[in-house]
Amino acid sequence: MKLNFILYFVLYSSYGIIINSQNPVDFTAKCEPYSGSSACRGYIYNLDSIYITSTYTQVNAQYEIDSLLALIDALPPTCAVPNTFKLMCNQYFQPCVNVTLDGSYQNETVVYLNRRVCKDDCEAGNTACGTSVSCDGQYDPSPAGTIVKFPVTQNQYNLSSFGGPANFQLPCLNVEDFSGSGDVTSVCFAPLIARNTTDRAKDIENGYLFLGDLDCLLPCPAPFFSDHQWEVFKNLTSITGMISLCCVFFNVFTYGILNKKHDRHTMGILFLSFSLFMCMISDIILASGGWSVSCPEPGKAGRQNDAACAANGILFQYGAVSTTLNWATMAFDLWLVIRKVRPSVSYVKYYITIINAITIILTIAPIFDKQYGYANGGVGCWILSDRWQNGVFWVPLTIALLAGTTFICLVIYEIYKIVKNVGSGSKRVFHLNLRPFVIILFIFGEYIYLFIYHFYTQRRMDGYYQNVTDYVYCIQMRGSNCETHTVSFGGQFVFLFFLRLLGIEVLIFYGINSRTKRIWQQSFLANNMLSRYFKSKFDSFTTSKNMSSQQSSKPVSVQSKGASQSLDSSALSVDNSMDSDDDDSDEGGGLSAPGVSLGRYRSVNPLTRENGVGGGWRTGITIKSWRPVKDPQEQ
Repeated sequence: MKLNFILYFVLYSSYGIIINSQNPVDFTAKCEPYSGSSACRGYIYNLDSIYITSTYTQVNAQYEIDSLLALIDALPPTCAVPNTFKLMCNQYFQPCVNVTLDGSYQNETVVYLNRRVCKDDCEAGNTACGTSVSCDGQYDPSPAGTIVKFPVTQNQYNLSSFGGPANFQLPCLNVEDFSGSGDVTSVCFAPLIARNTTDRAKDIENGYLFLGDLDCLLPCPAPFFSDHQWEVFKNLTSITGMISLCCVFFNVFTYGILNKKHDRHTMGILFLSFSLFMCMISDIILASGGWSVSCPEPGKAGRQNDAACAANGILFQYGAVSTTLNWATMAFDLWLVIRKVRPSVSYVKYYITIINAITIILTIAPIFDKQYGYANGGVGCWILSDRWQNGVFWVPLTIALLAGTTFICLVIYEIYKIVKNVGSGSKRVFHLNLRPFVIILFIFGEYIYLFIYHFYTQRRMDGYYQNVTDYVYCIQMRGSNCETHTVSFGGQFVFLFFLRLLGIEVLIFYGINSRTKRIWQQSFLANNMLSRYFKSKFDSFTTSKNMSSQQSSKPVSVQSKGASQSLDSSALSVDNSMDSDDDDSDEGGGLSAPGVSLGRYRSVNPLTRENGVGGGWRTGITIKSWRPVKDPQEQ
């Protein structure tokens, strides 16, 4: 919406409220001294006699003129001149003239008339302000005669039917016939916030949200959403951010502190979880500081020189970029596992070094241009300009998505080949690869949504800002019944939720499996004096409880060549070793590892104790020992 159209709407609405609500002759009208406190005081023609009616009082006029003056700084320089102010103020606070009657009409002895602004002044105001307010028109015919809204020189009243003169001439008000001066400044009504500035450019750089050319600030956060919807977003990020933080902390603690043997599988999970941990730390900063992180002052958005906002944005950027790059590496590593490719030990060092180097560069670069801050429409601080956002995050994300999509397709193709060649083993192939494949697809789908939603809203952001501006102008003039149509609440909710869901998913797919259980069992937490004491107590309790069932159990006998051997059930155990030098679990060796094992299995012949190598899927069952037992008949 163009500025002149806004001014046209404002002035036309304002004048229409006054003119169309008036009658040529209104016996509820009266004259009273000016009682307002607006900046119009110095521009009113006669402070001792203001025209009011039963439906339009000085209170109404005061509210209307203050709403209009709230937009005064949006007027062009040619408009912000004394004659324009006199035109506006005397249109609201009209001079009042009393006319004596003979009492023959309803015993009325006086009638009060309003003196209207001249047509030339109305047209001059249109020229100066670039507006198109209609300066023509007249009231409906009445016994008083034809009364125009903006007289050329005067209005002629026929008051004979009311007991007054038949030809009463009331001259129009020429604003050039009297002097006027005063301090006309912006009046900022809620939700706007007034700010007197001496360096507007510096204030804008520091995050003050001026509305156009007005000395009024938009609230922070801006009215892209209702107050209730903003509160929903804040609670969403605080609650889900805390839950996600706990989830990824479990993984970081398990794979980074408790784990004693690191391979590319554990390192991949550790760095992915740590990346998400950094993102969630930024949410904790928001939860602890509230809106003061993003909006340090009323009408001021956070900027890089605001410590909490800068920390919030930098941590989020680091975590978001690192998570994206680690996800692409997960897809690549899953493809290596499916193809049974064993990279060198230095592979892990290389990709971790490269990912962290890229992440650090893309995180530090915006600092030099002071790009970290709070932008309208979001919840926390991040990167301000679209150009920087695209350069240090969305373009790398696009590359990662393309790479990830390529490897996902290759993984599907490899699984297809395995199923086709193995045949009867297809179900097991599918089950072993389902878990890592699902997490990659989940994250892929969420990234696709974030990517599409961002660029969809980015292209429409100028329109959203204009809708917010129009909404505020509407509030200034009407006070209520104003609507704004900006970013979709549901779309923004899903966007914010998906960013926090990643941490929960990583726990479900990488933190809840047999390997994490074994890490905890072998850790110092489960093997110190105190834990061993409680474990022994628990074992004693369970042993005594099951003693009767254990005593009644019979050994399993195996007949061979006239002799009987009994296999002690305790001799059966799960072999958790592989012929790989980088894995010690029943999961595979890659980032895709939960439940993945495509290597060959090793077995032990219980009678000959000879090692054999099978060619199928690893059973994981080994008989550690056996002992013969004589047949009772031979004893």
